[in-house]
Amino acid sequence: MQAILFRKELRYALDIADEKEIGFLIPARLEECQIPPTVRKLQCIDLYAAGGYDKLKLALQQRAVSSGRFAGSVGGDLSERTS
Repeated sequence: MQAILFRKELRYALDIADEKEIGFLIPARLEECQIPPTVRKLQCIDLYAAGGYDKLKLALQQRAVSSGRFAGSVGGDLSERTS
């Protein structure tokens, strides 16, 4: 049952990303588990691992800077957003 719910949620997230042309989706693991084949092609983040949250924060800030939606330097505070 859990695998079925995961696949439904993943399909929904991918459909929304395509529909809104978000351009990226970052799967986050909260604990050690196998990554399903449909997600292996995506870059995943391990939030349970040491430094996992910091890696996610940095990736999001880099994306914001590259898209022009963040005025601060990479590694800065997310409150420095321009929009």
